[in-house]
This record gives sequence, structure tokens and C-alpha cells, in this order.
Amino acid sequence: MQKQQIVDWLSAWMREQGKLGDVAIPGEANFVEAGWVDSVGVIQLIYAAEQEFGIRFNEDHFADPAFPTVAGLAGIIANERREGAARPGPRR
Repeated sequence: MQKQQIVDWLSAWMREQGKLGDVAIPGEANFVEAGWVDSVGVIQLIYAAEQEFGIRFNEDHFADPAFPTVAGLAGIIANERREGAARPGPRR
């Protein structure tokens, strides 16, 4: 899955959950500061992304300054998918 597909999924999730309609969500905007996702929504987003992409977030991801942007979060997800595919053993 390409990073842009992840960006599209995240944007669609935020629009649907936040009832934002067709609002354009810039990739570099902070989605928490913009009010598109609140603190409970972040937890729901993390859970949904873990289920959708077969990854697990860790403390380092939450500390990453890119985390609260769509493009940054998509990059974290894409990287975890690549690293997960390279790890031996069962997929998460």
C-alpha cells in the first residue's frame, strides 16, 4: 500500500468520524489542533489504523512530532508496515 493510499484512508476516517463532510484535510495540518480529532478520537483512530493496517503503535510513535499530522501519521504507518513485513514470525 502506498503512502498516499494511507493518507486517503486517514482523511476519509477523520471526515467520517468528525462529520466534516467534504472538508479538505491538508496533510501537514495538525489534526488535533485543528479540532478534526479530539483526545478520544485519537484513541479510536489508533485502534482503527492498527486494525486496518495490521500494525501496532508504540510510545515512540506518539512522541514523534509528525504523529499529529495526516502525512506524518501516514509515514509512521507505512514505515511500520514495511518493518513488520521484514520481521520474521507471524504478522501482527
